[in-house]
Amino acid sequence: MDQSPFMTRLRELLEADDLAPATVTRTLIDAEQFREFLEGSTGVPLDPHAPEVTSADLADWRGRLQRLNLTAGTTQRKFASLR
Repeated sequence: MDQSPFMTRLRELLEADDLAPATVTRTLIDAEQFREFLEGSTGVPLDPHAPEVTSADLADWRGRLQRLNLTAGTTQRKFASLR
C-alpha cells in the first residue's frame, strides 16, 4: 500500500477510530484506488489535511467504476469508504 502523506494521515484517522482491522484495510484499499485515479486525472497530490474533491471528481470516479462493470454494491461500498 502506498505511503503518500494522504494515505498515512487516513490510516492514522482510521486507527484512532478503533475500527475493525478488516474495515481499516478495505477502506484504505478503496481510498488508495480513488487517490490514484484522482491524482492521475488531475496531476495534483491530495492534501492530507484538506483534500479537495469536487462533485465532478466523484462523478468521474463513479463512471470509471461502472466501466469496470463492478456491482452496485461494490460501487456503493467504495463511495462509503470515501465518506
